[in-house]
Amino acid sequence: MPKDSIKVYIKWAKETAELFQDLEINWSEKELVKIQCPESPDAPITIDDMSTWIESRVESMYETATQGMDKIMVQVQWIATASSPEIEIQLALNWNDAVHEHFKDEDLVVVECQAMSESGEEETGPNYTKQNLKDIRKTLRFSLSDRVICNCGPLWLPGSVVGTAVESDGELFPYLVKTVCFELLFLVKSAALGRMTSSRPKLRFAEGERVAVRVRNSNDGLECWCSGRVAALWPQLPGESKWDIDGITGEFPKEVPYRVDLLAGPANWIFVHWDNHTLIRREGLQPQTRVKGISKRLEIRRRDDGTMEQVDHLTEHRKPVSKINADMDMSDSDSDQD
Repeated sequence: MPKDSIKVYIKWAKETAELFQDLEINWSEKELVKIQCPESPDAPITIDDMSTWIESRVESMYETATQGMDKIMVQVQWIATASSPEIEIQLALNWNDAVHEHFKDEDLVVVECQAMSESGEEETGPNYTKQNLKDIRKTLRFSLSDRVICNCGPLWLPGSVVGTAVESDGELFPYLVKTVCFELLFLVKSAALGRMTSSRPKLRFAEGERVAVRVRNSNDGLECWCSGRVAALWPQLPGESKWDIDGITGEFPKEVPYRVDLLAGPANWIFVHWDNHTLIRREGLQPQTRVKGISKRLEIRRRDDGTMEQVDHLTEHRKPVSKINADMDMSDSDSDQD
């Protein structure tokens, strides 16, 4: 079995199993599933790749079960081995680890997920009273204007508390923190840090190829893509390679997958820190329907001849879809942007 795939059984953590039962997601723990990483066939599949595959399959199962009438957003919180009867989040595996470092074929993988359906999100509105929020704030360790450091993946960023018990999109967050601003190159290095591997993975695009890259969101808050040409593979990042934030230190990656020269406007270029469909695509595959947040993997697109197709931006596979299903999916996407 090549290292870019593995066959395993998935066991849901207790809360996830209860959630999926409520949502009528019928993924049996007795099913042996084959997980593949088509994006980089010559690179070993990672824990992060496994989580992406699981998220995509659950979302697809739910949409199929509801006959396209509802969608769900799934996020894997952690993945662990089944070596201990009590799976705790402290045992969660590192996202960048190769799957085969921890699992072999027919092993049991324990997964914790969060999920929210579109219909459930519409039904769930803010229901906290001022007294509720006041009581919650009494339990928090930090108050307004307190200086704190926040864990943001591999980095700890300093900032100040500018809000407590903050409601946003139907959720309640303990803190709203304004972090210290950094130059853009620092942010590129910080993002690339979470994608460091022991060896260079095979890249999808060659030097000179025409691509589309995601850049800063438009003023309406929706994603924005620009056309460009791959100028260099594995370019070196300039500046200091080590970081130090309030005594916490570490080292940045020295290179990223791509440097892309943008074609529109004045001479400009951009570093691409991750070879992923959410950041870089073949030119012509930039989204026809823009979204907020992470770019969608599956998209209903209109062909030049007026027919519709579903494109999987991870694999670039395409399949025709009926006009009824396409209209339903596109109307759902339009309503998401209102």
